[in-house]
Amino acid sequence: MYRMALDQIPEQNADLKFKVRENIAATHILLVQYAEAAQAYESIMQERPNYRSGLNLLLCYHTLGQRDKTRKAFTDLLKIPFLSSDDDYQAS
Repeated sequence: MYRMALDQIPEQNADLKFKVRENIAATHILLVQYAEAAQAYESIMQERPNYRSGLNLLLCYHTLGQRDKTRKAFTDLLKIPFLSSDDDYQAS
């Protein structure tokens, strides 16, 4: 259903499209589809690195037993610039 929504969103709404992609990745985790979730989060992290997606990617790799990728995801997570606004870290 999220993929259908993603196809319907015009390119001008990049933020909404990005949020739907994050929701697709999170849905894969809820469905215990960690490989698919990792693939979705990899794409997200290449486009727009952020703490939430980076941590979820790290957890997917850890769950899949991919130690080298887990380590790389952790170091990539440390490279994300720290934002001073607490609004960016609210649970959703």
